Amino acid sequence: MKASRTVMHALVATFTVEITLHTPDRSRHKAFVARPPTSTTGHVVLVVGSGKECRVHADCWNGIPDFLRGRGWVRIGATHSSSGNETLQSYLDGRADWYTASYVASVLVHAGIAEVDAGTPNKIMLMPGW
Repeated sequence: MKASRTVMHALVATFTVEITLHTPDRSRHKAFVARPPTSTTGHVVLVVGSGKECRVHADCWNGIPDFLRGRGWVRIGATHSSSGNETLQSYLDGRADWYTASYVASVLVHAGIAEVDAGTPNKIMLMPGW
């Protein structure tokens, strides 16, 4: 990844208008809206369900490649085992308002930053160059 390129730069370039995306989970495949970041907001707003909003801030987005890099396929959601495996959700815990990993994964895929294996369990992997 080029030092000047961040996930937030990629999101600003990709999301110029509000779009509807779907979570990768085949059994629940939920639709949600991603509102684009602007130079003044510093976050992406995810609107789910009956209008619940979650703001995922730039520092959270920008840290995701470092979290995923070199790990291969990483589980997206929470794991219910005691194996201690880290998930995308474990990275997001404390950085986002609530359980957002499936929504964040879909945004990353749309922006060309990651790819998703929608099998069970859902997994995410950083695209080459990030």
